[in-house]
Formats: sequence, C-alpha cells, structure tokens
Amino acid sequence: MHRCARPLFAALLLAALLVGASAAVVAADAAVTRSLSRMFPDGAVLSASTGEIGGIRRIAAIITDPHQLEMALVVLSETAPGQLAVSARSATFSMHHRWHDVSWKVRNDSLHFEVSGNGGCCYDYSHRYQFRMRDGQFVLVGSESTEMGFEPSRAARAGAAGEPLPVLYRSGLSTNLVSGSAVQWRVEALSPTADPFKDDILKLKAGRKRTEKTVRITPKRVMLEGFSP
Repeated sequence: MHRCARPLFAALLLAALLVGASAAVVAADAAVTRSLSRMFPDGAVLSASTGEIGGIRRIAAIITDPHQLEMALVVLSETAPGQLAVSARSATFSMHHRWHDVSWKVRNDSLHFEVSGNGGCCYDYSHRYQFRMRDGQFVLVGSESTEMGFEPSRAARAGAAGEPLPVLYRSGLSTNLVSGSAVQWRVEALSPTADPFKDDILKLKAGRKRTEKTVRITPKRVMLEGFSP
C-alpha cells in the first residue's frame, strides 16, 4: 500500500524501467527505434511492444510529448520487411500525476493497455483495457477496474487496544463489451492487526467475505481512435 502519491518524474521513470525490463518490450530494437523516431520526431517513445495480430507483425508504442505530460497509444503494422505504417492511434490524453505504472502491449492476438496508481493514503487502483481487431479496426472488447485499500470498520468489534479494526478490501468491475455484461465484485476482511499498512488481504485465509453481482449493460463500439481512459 502506498502512503502518498509519487511525483510525476519518478512515476514516469519507474514506468519506463518496469516496461524496459519486460521481455515483450523491444525499445532496444534499433530498427524499431529508428522508425518510431522518424515517424514521431516531436515526441518521445515511452515504450514499445511487438507481436502478431491477425498474422501481421504489430508494434504497440506509447508516444509522449517532449515534457511527458500527455500521451497517445499508437499501433504500427509491418507492411513489408522493415517497413512500418501507423494503423491506429488513440486520442491524446493527460498522464495523471498519481499513475505509477503504464503499459501498452501486444499479447494473445490483442492489445492491452494498463495503468495503475495511488489514490492517496488509503487505496491503490488499476485499470485494464483490451482491444481486438474487428472489421479492420481495433475495438475495445473489455475492461477491468480494481481497487485495493482499507476503510473504517463498519463492525462493532474492536482491536486489542480498543480501536476499531479497519476493513481491508479489494473490489472491481469487469466489463465485457461483446456480451454486454458486467460483474461487480468485492472481497473484504477485518484487519487482524489493526495496522492496514502491514496486513495484505490477498494473503488472508480466514475471515474473507466476497460479494458479486452481474448486471447487463448496453454494448458500445469504442474504437482505439476515440479511446481515452
């Protein structure tokens, strides 16, 4: 659990280091780097991931402005050996100062965008989005938002020192835009030590309570070009 937000520069540096350590990232590929630099001379490449979608080599790149305050998600396709062309690009959106990890990757014949961050003293969050090729365009097919933190106890039970035990929780919303369904879920448990910064709900075996609800939603066709988290 993070006690406070991280500064923007540190967040971007951490994101770049984490992305750079991944085997899926090809920022060190000289040919890719040169191509991206030529295509986006006024921007900076935060990360690049490569893989096949529909039998064609694709590169998912995060392009930022020179000051790394805004970003766009770009997809390039290999039209011929060593030749790349931009096939899709998201809207430009601001990089939130509470984000501490951002990734945009080609995986399992689809595109995955993920951002995670810190919501202040009491919770962390993440948002994941998946795009698939539909009729020649990259379309959002699903998303998942999760939150993990703690909140004041709603129970009458008190801790060893007499203070109310905080409630640890992990909650989320998983949306399937193909089937038109969404699942809201929440797992919670009383903090066994009254110190929510030490306790980890993912490791608790006893006292966990889970609730879940499935709701119908109206499917929307969101293309990458109009996407903004």
